[in-house]
Amino acid sequence: MSAKRKTRPGDSPAPYKQKLLEARHLRRQGGVILFDRVRLLCEVFDDRDFRADQGNLDDLRAAQVLDAEVDDTGFDFLQLREIYQANTDPDTWGTTNLADLYEAVLEARRKAGRPQAPIRRRQVIRRQEYDELQSQLSETETKLQRAEIETEVLRRRTSELDTLRAELADARRNIAQLERENADLRKRLSERESMATNH
Repeated sequence: MSAKRKTRPGDSPAPYKQKLLEARHLRRQGGVILFDRVRLLCEVFDDRDFRADQGNLDDLRAAQVLDAEVDDTGFDFLQLREIYQANTDPDTWGTTNLADLYEAVLEARRKAGRPQAPIRRRQVIRRQEYDELQSQLSETETKLQRAEIETEVLRRRTSELDTLRAELADARRNIAQLERENADLRKRLSERESMATNH
């Protein structure tokens, strides 16, 4: 077994410890930055010009427009707005897990007797699942294109068949007419032959 590395006074911390500290610092910064993002979006949400430019949206539709601005967080805009209204200190966002902040909002809502909205997390899929879905979509689109081509071929064949049926009906009418004319000529020829024999 390897002995643990002893840290002496004046030694610099191990590289991984420095990286951990930096990662934690960035995480705190990320929470504070998200706080600023949500604060700005809340101001946009309440802005009359924003509502007017979007076609005089009601609250729900305005929130749906802003959902696209926070689709990297796992929460929708209204959920983040509730967290912001309950936690206006950016340091809290930097040091507390977002899910815990929202759970606290729900707990406060339960205590106040307000109806509880379900937590709607955006579904995150793995890259492999994404690639598989893309492949399935591509196959489906290819099948759809083939089906459309086959449908067009069938339409053309049906049109050709209808044309052939019409031509066949015309031909039958012509044959019937020729048969009537032929019968009439035979009858007249027979009458002439009969008259010639009598003379």
